[in-house]
Amino acid sequence: MKTTSMLLAGMAAAVALAVSPVQAQNNPIKVGALLSFSGGGVTSGASAFVGLRMKVKEMNDAGGLLGRQLVIVQGDDKTDPTAGVSEAIRLVTQEKVDFMIGPQFSQICIAATPTINQAGIAWISTCGALQMNPTFAPRHFANLYTSEAQAISMVNYANKIAKVKSVAIMTDNTTNSKDFVDIMTKEIAKTDMKLTGTQEYELNSTDMTPQWLSLRRGNPDLILFSAITADGAGHAMKSKMEIGWDVRVVGSSVFGVLAPAIMRVAGPNALKTALGLESKSYTYCTNDPVGQSSFSKFQAELKKFEPANFEKLNYSNVIFMYDGMGLLAAATKAVGSTDGTKIAAWLEENVTKVPVVNGPLTATKTSHWMIGADLLVPVQDLDQRRSDGLLKRAGC
Repeated sequence: MKTTSMLLAGMAAAVALAVSPVQAQNNPIKVGALLSFSGGGVTSGASAFVGLRMKVKEMNDAGGLLGRQLVIVQGDDKTDPTAGVSEAIRLVTQEKVDFMIGPQFSQICIAATPTINQAGIAWISTCGALQMNPTFAPRHFANLYTSEAQAISMVNYANKIAKVKSVAIMTDNTTNSKDFVDIMTKEIAKTDMKLTGTQEYELNSTDMTPQWLSLRRGNPDLILFSAITADGAGHAMKSKMEIGWDVRVVGSSVFGVLAPAIMRVAGPNALKTALGLESKSYTYCTNDPVGQSSFSKFQAELKKFEPANFEKLNYSNVIFMYDGMGLLAAATKAVGSTDGTKIAAWLEENVTKVPVVNGPLTATKTSHWMIGADLLVPVQDLDQRRSDGLLKRAGC
């Protein structure tokens, strides 16, 4: 935590330096960063902030947006819905931001939506809860896999690739994971697999022994595990090891994205029998060339931008917000204004045309979740990234 705090302090200083008096006089475009600068999601927040800063710097160096420079205004949601709403109110009413990037967690997104809706601004988050649909949040787009996309991908792996006979479900108690359980249960019912049990734990729990003991009584072949934080997943995997249960696990995107952070909590052997979901853009199969993917090329640029902290960053969270800011910028340039309704309408029609690191992305009038199940794949050897940063796709 101390390392992450130091990282965020350095980032805050960089942003403060970027907001010069000259920029202020030129009526800059304000980008609200409603992220977890503290609390349980601070690791994710730190990486997301780097991605946002990187894209904003690129844009400012190229002349800004609509002839105006961009500045970032930070809002710390503290990984807490109440704090998130307070900061959302401050950002839209006092700071009068033109866009919003974040939050990263569904329960905060849901709580902050009425405030951001009222402001009429466009925003991009990494919130996958099904409640965050265009009816509830018409100018919001999610640059993340939905709980539905993850559930479909995981059940497909268990049924068609692993070909197991029985599964159990472990989740935290967040909104996103509750959606996951509902969808997962329905998807499992479409197969011949048996669901032997479902357990959930409080988000900030450190001992999940009772949940694992309960699931073990059903003797499943495979665990399907949804978590939204690395700390939670880490403590859960540690508890599983402590009871001596070596059942295989297929984890959600947190396992693919934040494997090093999970192992820092649970130990180096915690993921030996685990798979995780990852974007296909960040994976490879045997004989795929090294260093040629969009992710590998981006990683090289990221190292130049943030050399001191490069090894501490979660690349996916960096890219989610880097791409997100790029999408808002492309739409703003196309419609000629920061009007949230016009930006949302443009993205619905044109998001597939915007170059991104992690794609192809999609959006429609009825779905603003831009990453679908077809972009998600299970990955193996979670502690062994190739030299160009890619993880190996399971089964290839």
